Amino acid sequence: MQPHLDYMRSLASQFSSATGVPLSSLGVVSDNPSSAEAIYASKEDAVVDIQSFIDGCKRSVGTVCDMVLAAEGGRSLAEQRALGLAVDVHYRKPDRPSTVSQSQAIMSQVQAIPWLADSDVALRELGYDDEQVHQLRSDRRRSQANDAIAMALGAGTQ
Repeated sequence: MQPHLDYMRSLASQFSSATGVPLSSLGVVSDNPSSAEAIYASKEDAVVDIQSFIDGCKRSVGTVCDMVLAAEGGRSLAEQRALGLAVDVHYRKPDRPSTVSQSQAIMSQVQAIPWLADSDVALRELGYDDEQVHQLRSDRRRSQANDAIAMALGAGTQ
């Protein structure tokens, strides 16, 4: 069994060196686990490539959306763009693939820039869509209003 495992590890190592995909992403377990920084550094080249691909996709999807809106309105693409309307296309960040890592990154940013917590951008970065952001803001306002009423009623009874 060991010769087969050694052969598979060898193939995975060759694939990893040719593609830049880390061995750990190929399921090859090391006896000495890497630090978080080492894991991130090993994936950095892939993340940069993926981000470039995503940027191209965002432009393409935005252009397609502009074309659809132009066709819907019976306008040319140039006329549609002259209206000044923009379609925002959002993708998750490839360096933060999990909800946990995304949340940790936002927490670190909010600690450094406290007013960021009041921004819809932070909520979108956590993966909430526009409808959910709107609902969260509405729920927050309702809760704040209820707290203010309770506080006013509590102060009036003393």
